[in-house]
Amino acid sequence: MNKVFNINMAKKKCNHYIPICLLKNWETHNGHRYGVHTFLIKENKKIFSNTRSNNRCSQYKFAMAKYFYVPDVDGERKINMEEWFKEIENTIAKAIKTFKGDISKPIFKRIDEIEKFILAIVSLKHRTKFNIEAIKKYLQNNPEYKYKVSGYDERKLELIVLENVVNASYDDAHQYYEGFEVTIGRTNNKTLLMSDTPFINNLFNNTSFLPISANLLLSIKPVIGSMDYQFIDLDDDFVDNYNKLIAEHAHYWIVAFNETDLDYYSNLGFSGDNTNVVYNEMKYLKRGFIIE
Repeated sequence: MNKVFNINMAKKKCNHYIPICLLKNWETHNGHRYGVHTFLIKENKKIFSNTRSNNRCSQYKFAMAKYFYVPDVDGERKINMEEWFKEIENTIAKAIKTFKGDISKPIFKRIDEIEKFILAIVSLKHRTKFNIEAIKKYLQNNPEYKYKVSGYDERKLELIVLENVVNASYDDAHQYYEGFEVTIGRTNNKTLLMSDTPFINNLFNNTSFLPISANLLLSIKPVIGSMDYQFIDLDDDFVDNYNKLIAEHAHYWIVAFNETDLDYYSNLGFSGDNTNVVYNEMKYLKRGFIIE
């Protein structure tokens, strides 16, 4: 194994299941260093987590798991899924930069960029640590579903679950390919939370939500024939209620822009591990992404 390959593998070892391009929008300085105010739910512990380090494994450590998207296949680590996430995450970073700055500029000029942006958003419904671990446990307890999910009876469970994340993301994204409406809500006096489960699916009126910074809340719904972006102002009561919803959906951690908000929302209670896994056949794909 050559030196270049070893260096590349070291970079891929530490996988953030919530992208850094999102998390960094909660970064602040506490007078000593840069970090984010974080509450670790299972440990019942508040920390100021480091965000800037030459060691990627030390950045946003609370949202990182080693080799989470880099499975072992016959003794070799496969990086194609991590590379896929990196490619689509670039569109989120680009969109956030536009939403924060000159909103008169077009966000994307090519259809393939728009499709990747949609994939990046909806993948956050499927790629979370809790979701992946819940599906893995479900398939362990219900092995008859392994073939339905993957088309293979004896395929390695880790591969089946990761491939399902990609396939389910593609399948979910289809509803937006005939048109969509994106609304960016801007906060005034209050700031938004981030969590390990940030994508709130179909909250109302077929609309799903994702906080993309401490001051910006993205919502998206399928609208045939449309490709519109609009901006609205969010009142403080809405932000407070939405933060409570984010906290209720969290399983491992929440992040706040300031210590006061972290103290308040960390005392509200969390949903725990009571989410049920329900098997639904994909609408558009029978098979898709395969790690080989």
